[in-house]
Amino acid sequence: MRNNAFLLVIVMVIPTLAKATTLARAELLLGSSSVRVEQETEIARYVGHYALDSGATFEITLSGEHLFLGRPGHPVYVDGQSTGDDKVELTETAKQEFTADRIKARLTFQLDDRGNVRGLVLKIGNQPETTARKSAK
Repeated sequence: MRNNAFLLVIVMVIPTLAKATTLARAELLLGSSSVRVEQETEIARYVGHYALDSGATFEITLSGEHLFLGRPGHPVYVDGQSTGDDKVELTETAKQEFTADRIKARLTFQLDDRGNVRGLVLKIGNQPETTARKSAK
């Protein structure tokens, strides 16, 4: 009789534990994916076309989970040499702040009261230049 009771406990408890473990895994997976989607949405708001006071334009693009700074059709130069690319990857350093290490640039996005991007400050070397956002995406 004792063995039957033990067997009954195993038959009843194991499926319940397996179900709870599956639910915990599902919650963990769903939770992490929602954080990833939130992060992607957060950086996606920076995508768009920007214009410098000098008249030059550039764009911020998103590929996967990474932002890029570029001017289509204009190669990136590092130390006077063309890299063959027309964009450089941005690395987030703080909220609204990114660096483009290859060209030694820092970008700080400027937001309005609603959190919409209105422009950015682009600093290459010691010369910061404020830009206006011309269009999103």
